[in-house]
Amino acid sequence: MISRFYTTTFTIKRLTYASNIGTWGATGTFLGHLQQVTQEQVIRLANALVVSHAIWCATDTDVEIGDALEITGRTFTVRAIQTNDTGANAHLELLVEEDTEPVSA
Repeated sequence: MISRFYTTTFTIKRLTYASNIGTWGATGTFLGHLQQVTQEQVIRLANALVVSHAIWCATDTDVEIGDALEITGRTFTVRAIQTNDTGANAHLELLVEEDTEPVSA
């Protein structure tokens, strides 16, 4: 099963607004698998100037486009979410771009 690859813990940070001021706050964590994306996936994102990756995770993971995902000093922004929910290997595939500057809390 694909879930055996979920060995990396990601922290989800989502931009929220209070009193018209946006702040990044941690909304939870999930286990997933990080890998570099294919050239075709980069072209779909229409941005070849950044390092793009795919993250596989469970289909019930609370993640949204625009969320920042942090692992060991690296930050990735979710650009697209594909749901692969058929068969024994159901999972989300998050297409992410690595940020050059970390998101502050």
